[in-house]
Amino acid sequence: MNEQDGAEERFQAWAAQQALGPQPRKYDRPGRWENRISTAIAVAVSALFWAAVLFGMVRCVGQAMAQPAGQPSVQNPFERGGPPRSAPAPERPRKVPTGPADSEIVKRLIAESIAGYHGPCACPYQHDRAGRSCGRRSAYNRPRGARPLCFEADVTPEMLAAARSRR
Repeated sequence: MNEQDGAEERFQAWAAQQALGPQPRKYDRPGRWENRISTAIAVAVSALFWAAVLFGMVRCVGQAMAQPAGQPSVQNPFERGGPPRSAPAPERPRKVPTGPADSEIVKRLIAESIAGYHGPCACPYQHDRAGRSCGRRSAYNRPRGARPLCFEADVTPEMLAAARSRR
């Protein structure tokens, strides 16, 4: 019976410790791999920074060496005496469109084609009466029968020309 009391006491002590949750670390320090990763990132960032600084200095020194003596290495855009400005190009008269644009005609042809189909699923992107997407059940995807125009790529240049001549 003495062994059972000891086991019960140990179990109660263990349960009380589990109820407290995990014990916090004595020091909040990252693990070994976290230190290595953060160090590598810091080294890479500082190397990029110093490379950019040195590259900028080398460019400035190179520009200064290429300029003849007595002239500034950077031209001030506000000083007079820069390169002569050319006169602005005259504006060309713009063509005024005589009719609707091609995109408007294409949209109208597609709308007329869909309106001419008697069922609910002319195109794959439409929905049937139950609210489901038509997809492969549409007349556009069926091998025979009506071929409604559903996309801009379906409208040929001949169709555009015929629609323009009708107007």
